[in-house]
Amino acid sequence: GVGDGAGEPADTDGGGDPGATGGRRRSDASGADPPGRGDPPGQEAGGKPPAPTSGSAAGGGNGAETSLDIIAPPGKLGVVVDTPPGGGAAHVSDIKDESPLRGKIKLGDRITAVDGEDVRGLKAIHVSMLLGSKSRNPQRRITVSREVD
Repeated sequence: GVGDGAGEPADTDGGGDPGATGGRRRSDASGADPPGRGDPPGQEAGGKPPAPTSGSAAGGGNGAETSLDIIAPPGKLGVVVDTPPGGGAAHVSDIKDESPLRGKIKLGDRITAVDGEDVRGLKAIHVSMLLGSKSRNPQRRITVSREVD
């Protein structure tokens, strides 16, 4: 599928106009939002139940998983997200040196929500565009699922 974006990195700097990237499939994420409060971590929208202990298709591995919120500042995040070839939540595939999230977000983190909105069913390019559309907000809350050893 040429148009489905699966397996292609989406660079998350989206400086406002996602269409400006032309034929590029990378979309550098910048999305920000006010802190959403009180959303239960297992909140469902896409019909996929959270899998806190199973190494699901997107993650592989046999470690347990933990969910954590990362508060991102306004502007570019310098984080590249990618959709796994078999589908599943977009995951972090690269972190640029200048990323304000360096040290907070980790390679392989699966992005499960943005400001409390479940994004597990979205392809990486859409997650990037969502983050980019929020880049002028004072902050954005990115919820990730991470394998713990």
